[in-house]
Formats: sequence, structure tokens, C-alpha cells
Amino acid sequence: GGGGAGAGAAAGGDVQVDDAVLAMERSVSPVRDGLLGSNVGLWPQNEAAVRVGAYGTKINAVVRGVMRVLHEDEAAKVLVVSQWDAMLGLLMGVLRENLVVCQQVKSEKTAAEPISKFRSGAAGCRVLLLNSKAGRGLNLTEATHVFVVEPLLSPGLDAQVLGRVHRSGQTKPTFVHRFLVVGTIETTVADVARRAALRLAESGVAAANQVAGGGDDMRNARLTRGDVRRLLRAREDA
Repeated sequence: GGGGAGAGAAAGGDVQVDDAVLAMERSVSPVRDGLLGSNVGLWPQNEAAVRVGAYGTKINAVVRGVMRVLHEDEAAKVLVVSQWDAMLGLLMGVLRENLVVCQQVKSEKTAAEPISKFRSGAAGCRVLLLNSKAGRGLNLTEATHVFVVEPLLSPGLDAQVLGRVHRSGQTKPTFVHRFLVVGTIETTVADVARRAALRLAESGVAAANQVAGGGDDMRNARLTRGDVRRLLRAREDA
């Protein structure tokens, strides 16, 4: 597999984006303008060693991707992000089935322990699973790879997710791996999100303001009527 081309980073190391496991979206993020991607494929050299079971293409690809990163870089730590707690729980089960030590943040009240184990590497923990809407402002610069399991509709939320790793204090290159299943509503969500991100970038709104404000209440990042119609049509066709 190949590494993505790096873009200049204000918060520390370079940020790189991979373009396609399944068919991971080419990222055009307003806070990472100019990022280029490279095709990392499905990493067949790892397939024989992974007991992923019959969980579907995406889960298999995410698990193989995480295992590949951990195998190739013994110092790497991975943040796996999804909007769905059920998806995170399923991924945690499959990762542990494959002997990957990981922790999941299940609620803000119980977040301290899994985050502490991830930061310290307790018992070999190098993977943290986190809901995309949890831990706003959380500093997780120990991670060097972010796996975004499905496209996020809000550019502000996407910026917050990446900002947990790529921020002040990060001294290492950071990598973003985005997943979507072609031919499903995820393709439409990714396209609508990309259009919203481009509108935001063209508006000249500073990335720092977007992250600080959450992005969801910003006029140029809101969905247009056309965006909503496209999402509804995609849902009907699913």
C-alpha cells in the first residue's frame, strides 16, 4: 500500500488521506484544503491472517485496515470513529476476536478509563473507538491514524473529529482513512457533505472558527433544499 501525499499542517505533523478501501471517498475537507489521496487497496497480504468472519465488506475492510497499520508501525495508535454506537460495539468485538487490544468510549461518564488506557498503552491498547459526536474538544494526539467508518454529513463535525488528533501538540504525521460503500446512500451523503465543505471553504470562513463553533450552525455549511432532495431520493432508492 502507499501513503497519501501530505498537505502542510499548522498544528504539528503532516496530515495524509488515503483514497479507497472499498472505495474510500477522496476527501475535500475545508480544514484540510488540498489533501490528495492514494489507493491503498484491500491489503491482500493481511487477508489470510485476519479472522474477520461474515460481518460484511466494510467491517472486514476496517478491521484489516486497523491491523495493517498496527502491524506496519509498532508505535502507531488508531482512533476509530463512527456515528453509531452499535457499529463501534461490533467493530470492537471483531477486533478483539482478532487479538487487537482496544477500548470503546461508551458514554461521557465512563470515558476517562478507556481514554486513559489508550493514552498510556495499558495492556497493549493501541485502538480507541469513539462516537463522532462524543468528546467535543477532546485531545487525542496520541493517535496517528483516524478511521472514519462512514461519511459525516456535517463539515463542522468532520473538522471536530480530525481536530481531536491533528491539533496543537501533535508532532507526528497523521493519517485519515475514510470508508464508504459504493452504490448505497453513503455515496450520496459523501457527495452532499463534499458540496457543503466546498461552500464553506469558498465562503472564506476560517477553519479555526469552524472547529470552535462546531460548524453545524454556520449558514454556508447548511444543507440546501437540493441537498435534502438528493438525500431523500437516495433513501427511497436504497
